[in-house]
Amino acid sequence: MLLPGVKLDLGLVVLFLICLWLGLGLADLSRGMEFLLLLGGSVTASLWLAWRTRRALIRARLEGKRHGA
Repeated sequence: MLLPGVKLDLGLVVLFLICLWLGLGLADLSRGMEFLLLLGGSVTASLWLAWRTRRALIRARLEGKRHGA
């Protein structure tokens, strides 16, 4: 029931990070650069999910007030 859009975003973020990890495995980068890119991708994905979850919760709260729940 709760936040199906956020579940979809979570799946997309996991898919994105797996593709990033596999892509970095094919690229000829130093370990430090790979680490920084994976860290940057993970932080960005975490912030995205936090933002989407917050928006979805606010929207659900507003709809609950509108329907008197």
